[in-house]
Amino acid sequence: GKKESFMSVFGVFFTAVTGIVAGANLSGDLKDPAEAIPKGTLLAIIFTYITYIFYGILVGFTFLKQVSGNVDEYLGNDNITILPDYTNCTAEANSIRQQIFDTFGNITTDYNTGCKFGSAIDQKTMILISGTGYLVYAGCYGATLSSAIASLVGAPRVLQAVGKDKIYPYVEFFAKGNGANNDPFRGYILVFFIAFGCLMIGDLNQIGALASNFFLAAYALMNLSVFHSSMTKSPGWRPSFKYYNPWVSLFGAVVCIALMFLIQWILAILTVAAIAVLYAFMLYLKPETNWGSSADALVFLNALNNSYSLNEKKDHVKTYRPKILLLSGNPVHRKPLIDFGNLLTKKMSLLVCGHILPEDSRQDEDALKETVQSWLKDHDIRSFYTLQQTDNFSGGVKNMISMTGIGKLSPNMVLMGFKSSKDDANNSIEEYYNSLTICFEKKMAVGILRLQSGCDFSNKVGSEETIVEEVSVPKEARRRTKKEAKTVAVYRDGEGRPLPKPIVDEIQQFTLKKREGNIDVYWLYDDGGLTLLLPYILQTRKQFHGCKLRVFSLSNRPEDFDRSTINLGNLLAKFRIDYTEVVIIPDITKKAMAETKAEFEGILKEYGKEGEVSEADLNANSERTNRHLRTAEILRENSMNSELVVMTLPLPRRGQTPPTLYMAWLDIMTRGLPPTLLTRGNQTSVLTFYS
Repeated sequence: GKKESFMSVFGVFFTAVTGIVAGANLSGDLKDPAEAIPKGTLLAIIFTYITYIFYGILVGFTFLKQVSGNVDEYLGNDNITILPDYTNCTAEANSIRQQIFDTFGNITTDYNTGCKFGSAIDQKTMILISGTGYLVYAGCYGATLSSAIASLVGAPRVLQAVGKDKIYPYVEFFAKGNGANNDPFRGYILVFFIAFGCLMIGDLNQIGALASNFFLAAYALMNLSVFHSSMTKSPGWRPSFKYYNPWVSLFGAVVCIALMFLIQWILAILTVAAIAVLYAFMLYLKPETNWGSSADALVFLNALNNSYSLNEKKDHVKTYRPKILLLSGNPVHRKPLIDFGNLLTKKMSLLVCGHILPEDSRQDEDALKETVQSWLKDHDIRSFYTLQQTDNFSGGVKNMISMTGIGKLSPNMVLMGFKSSKDDANNSIEEYYNSLTICFEKKMAVGILRLQSGCDFSNKVGSEETIVEEVSVPKEARRRTKKEAKTVAVYRDGEGRPLPKPIVDEIQQFTLKKREGNIDVYWLYDDGGLTLLLPYILQTRKQFHGCKLRVFSLSNRPEDFDRSTINLGNLLAKFRIDYTEVVIIPDITKKAMAETKAEFEGILKEYGKEGEVSEADLNANSERTNRHLRTAEILRENSMNSELVVMTLPLPRRGQTPPTLYMAWLDIMTRGLPPTLLTRGNQTSVLTFYS
């Protein structure tokens, strides 16, 4: 028949020794797997090795390697002719045997013409030296059945564990156990049919190669995972085996993979492809499991190394991106503010939600952090969350700026909601003003978002329920639809009733609504270009992708109106900022209308006792006040129907401008407008002519 190669024989033989690691598949049934598996595996290897060596030596001492098997040659009976020695298996001796058979074959028909006996050729030598050959057959059947049962029992256990962890869809069906031992009967049935299907191949060599291929793949992955755990240098990885060496594990993985390809390279390629598909599918599904795996340790190690590498890089205008510290309070209460910050940073930069608590707060910080992180994940917001306990708001802001982040992964911009005179917050106007000045003193860019309905909905939302729904999304025209998961939030008031749709729309205005109007940018002061960069980033998001950019700026020379327009257009083109219109404001120093002044005086009175500003302060800041009132008139004239207004934030000057007067300026400029972002950079250039 066909002469088998060493590797084909190895493929059949290898499955006979895989039982020594059967304990790993049954680790869930062991009292102390960490101790039992190494001891059991090593003892199994030792006893198996001793047994195989003993029987090999026994056969070697009992049988010759290769003989003819002719009795006449063994007895030296040369009545017929001169016979070769029975141990002589050369071609010349076999030729003599053939001549004898041709001459005397009619007399002695049982004369062998070649060497067909001996331990190297005859596979039944153990039968000949045993008390009865049936013991050998019984041993073969016992070994075969024990290996088969070990696999039939072990594989369903692994499948059951996969089902319990919900790694793949529909596999959870096999997680159910029965009886006191939690036996996976469903897995037994599935594995039986898989094994039966393999047996239907009907070729022991192919079945052996197939089984060996999968065993080798499993051993390669185990060795590789052990090596990977060592390379991540996780303190939790503490092998108890005294002579453990990670490079031996790597060598074992390489040898297993090499043997897979040497046994049958087509099967090896299919196995590697199947493993790659299963692993990629698992990464895609992102099952909610926590194994403390080496992959998790590697994520930390890579993040740490990348942070060190990033810290060694010098800042460059080409790589600038806004890294935002968002003063959100509890993010659950200020979803529009969180969503807006997420639009600026999602998939490209850092977002940290900062929560400042009073010094005497008794909230459970760990529980609060866990709840907020879960809320952020449910709403697909990629952000960190940090909190501080201080006796005043501005001190908390100062601490957060100093302590948030590591190295270059630290915020360079502070974003907060607008504080109007009607806010019932614990923080005074002066504290809010001081926090702004602290931000600029710390060389941070600043952004203030004002929404007409406010950013804080804690007094309207009593509870929130997140529901995951499957929606049909058309993949292509006239093609079948694709199912996608969609997260829907249901908001209720304090009495459990669903909130009215207008309020829900205000809460979700930066997530659901796609805008088609204008983004108006009022670039009033040179702040390094941040006032232009932020609306450009927003235009790249699907919520603002359909919006057009209009840029407004001031002119110091009203007579050069046309030249200023052309120069600003050329500057924007060099910055590669797409715009639809450039508007130059020539009359910013014109006296404000009486109605606007009256409205401003009313705003000052709204602040109550805290809003009292001396006549001396009003007179000292009269020009700036008129400038901001004129800005408010221009904003109302041009941007009442815009989707978003982005305007350069006036610089607060400690000791020169009273906090209430400054906040009144911001209030009148943004009152009644669409969503408005007041922002100012820290004079660091964030735009460049060069790509």
